[in-house]
Amino acid sequence: MEAPVATAEDGIKSVAYSTLIPVLIEAIKEQQQQIRELKETLMLMRSAAGIRYEPPNNDLGRQPIAGHLDQKCD
Repeated sequence: MEAPVATAEDGIKSVAYSTLIPVLIEAIKEQQQQIRELKETLMLMRSAAGIRYEPPNNDLGRQPIAGHLDQKCD
């Protein structure tokens, strides 16, 4: 793999971002696998504890913080 950072003769550094793309994609794939494994573990733990879980039904997949949007800033 080409070095992502190069130094020109005048000392100016540059970054070859295209060399980082494959590394970043692989990192994202690994992270997604960890997320899947953690979700599966959480489901098993909830099941073992007898906790019934219904995922959020909003578009973002998360619930807003209670009162967050109703608070006024002074």
